[in-house]
Amino acid sequence: MHNTFIVSKLADSAVELPVPFRITTPCGLFITITDNSGKTRACIGEFYDSNYPLISLYDHILSIIPRLSNDAVTRWKKPFITGEKLHSALTIMDTIKTPIAIKTFLEQSPQKEHVYTYTCGTRAGTFIPSVWQENNWTPQEYLDELKQKAGCSLNSNGTLQYIRCRVVS
Repeated sequence: MHNTFIVSKLADSAVELPVPFRITTPCGLFITITDNSGKTRACIGEFYDSNYPLISLYDHILSIIPRLSNDAVTRWKKPFITGEKLHSALTIMDTIKTPIAIKTFLEQSPQKEHVYTYTCGTRAGTFIPSVWQENNWTPQEYLDELKQKAGCSLNSNGTLQYIRCRVVS
């Protein structure tokens, strides 16, 4: 149901999600848009904010959708085409970020059930598991991509955290 709504909303801003699916839950949320071949075309998310503990999943989705088209152009270098067959996946995250030592991260592969975020100063970059899997990055390449997404230098000395997640298609 959410996939149909998200893809329809990208094409027509007047589309509304039926009331029974407007779930209220304290969680973080990422939306990933892929094309027919499974390649990522856009990925934008919102972390859980304890200042707003009861935000509806629908409001999360509505806050993210307008930024997906911009992300397709700026990060992924491929704008959406009218009538293009797209798919979406929702990644719902736990509310707790857990630090992980960069040395530990580099010695293992990123875990499939984790969202990783790299922070340096006030900047942050985040990838959901499908981005790592799709690109088949080594842990070092993954970390370098996170740093670039955050707008940090490759030799920056930031922090790495993970959040457990589940993907809902």
